[in-house]
Amino acid sequence: MKKVAHFIVGHKALIIILFIILSISGIIAQFFVPINYNLADYIPDSAPSTLAMEVMEEEFDQAVPNLRVYIPGVDLLEAKEFKEKLAAVPYVKQVLWLDDFYDLREPIELANQELLDAYYNDGALYMVVTGLEDTKLTLTTMQETIGEDGAIEGQVVDLAKAQSSVDSEMFTIMVFMIPLGMIILSIATTSWLEPVLLVLTIGAGVFLNMGTNFIFDEISFITAAVSAVLQLAVSMDYAVFLLHRFGSYRQEGHEIEEAMEMAIVKSSTAILASASTTVLGFLALVFMQFKLGPDLGLALAKGVIFSFISVLFLLPALVLSLDKWIEKTSHRHFLPSFKSVGILVKSMRYVVLVLIIVAPFFYVAQRNNDFIYGNADYDKGSREQRDKETILDKFGDELSLAIMVPRGQMGKEKSMEEELKDIPGVLGLMSYNETVGGLMPSDLLDAEVIESLLSENYSRIILTVRGPKEGDAPFELVENIRETVYSYYPDGHILGESVVNYDMKTTIEKDNAIVNGLAIVSVGLVLLISFR
Repeated sequence: MKKVAHFIVGHKALIIILFIILSISGIIAQFFVPINYNLADYIPDSAPSTLAMEVMEEEFDQAVPNLRVYIPGVDLLEAKEFKEKLAAVPYVKQVLWLDDFYDLREPIELANQELLDAYYNDGALYMVVTGLEDTKLTLTTMQETIGEDGAIEGQVVDLAKAQSSVDSEMFTIMVFMIPLGMIILSIATTSWLEPVLLVLTIGAGVFLNMGTNFIFDEISFITAAVSAVLQLAVSMDYAVFLLHRFGSYRQEGHEIEEAMEMAIVKSSTAILASASTTVLGFLALVFMQFKLGPDLGLALAKGVIFSFISVLFLLPALVLSLDKWIEKTSHRHFLPSFKSVGILVKSMRYVVLVLIIVAPFFYVAQRNNDFIYGNADYDKGSREQRDKETILDKFGDELSLAIMVPRGQMGKEKSMEEELKDIPGVLGLMSYNETVGGLMPSDLLDAEVIESLLSENYSRIILTVRGPKEGDAPFELVENIRETVYSYYPDGHILGESVVNYDMKTTIEKDNAIVNGLAIVSVGLVLLISFR
């Protein structure tokens, strides 16, 4: 470390120029890193919902319906025009409405009343849409198509809001976080310029980390949203360690370059130990089956390494280059003496040890936390929140699930469908049996509808269920549906938002024990080595 410190002190200008070039490159490169907004893609390959998705992508062109559209005050002719406009929206794959199940050339009075109420009631139009990515473009175009009085609710809306959150909300967080951080650092340092240097140092590490994310095929929107803030938060203390050590040596009377070399050598062990525990803690996420863990863990571990490098090389170069300005902007100590706190802690040392006894109770308590696995919360007052409330008020909370079973056993399939209808929470289903047998002849059905229900190898059933996308009741419903389907078809597949959230929940619950155990062991090893 003495040789490294001597090199840093002797080549400060070169180091600053190099970091400026690399930081600018990182800022530019981050715009070319693909971002994935769909959490379902991070469920393990072996999960039932992932296998179901693979089968559906191979067998069917249409995905599971994932949007509900409501348009008030339209007649039947206008309804068909709206359907055509929605079908023409980019990335909209399919639009299902009344005319897919009833020949509108016949008098509307002859239509099944239950079917009519489901899709056209009191001059209000209700359509079920299957939309694919790009979600922001799809949602914006659909909102323009249906106008202000219409409403849209579903998965595409959730994904679009997640996408816009990364673009806007993280900027808002940084606007608040950086000034607050500067205030805290100003209190903790003795110069008005030092907080700026600290932020620039860790900021350079953040830019390097964000830019080098191109080594991954893509990163999740959660990683893109939180990695910069977390990196800044967990690694700022490295810079503070070094700066305080340098200040101590300066007060002892050492020359500036000598003081910096000594500070680098003496603080590097503590900084390395701190960085190592953080890196290993993040790398424990790599062992999660839920693939968001490796996505987040690798990016954050890489970020801490870049912060360590920035602190070790860039911060000393900046401090040495701007030492005169640091002295000119110096101020008094704002923090009080903590001597009395130390005395208090010493006097209470045995009382504090008693807290170890209650630790198991907190462990049990944290296992009772409730978690949200989807991303369907909207800002109050937003159009998305208003649309959701409108559709929930008029049509209730509904979801579409897709069940795919081997084709060719109509009797067995019919028995399963009847049993599915009897499950509490199931509102109805659409299948080849139901559509052809119950509503209209197959030659009058839209060919696209038939293709969405039958493939070369599979028969697909679209199940409509009542309830939210996650929670105890929806997850219990998923278990009941799976139990019924697997009793008829052990090789059957079920897919839908609540199914994906259920698989996400079960996967994460299994991951928690493994990740926590690995993190504790790895951090313990670093401490064991550091303190010998």
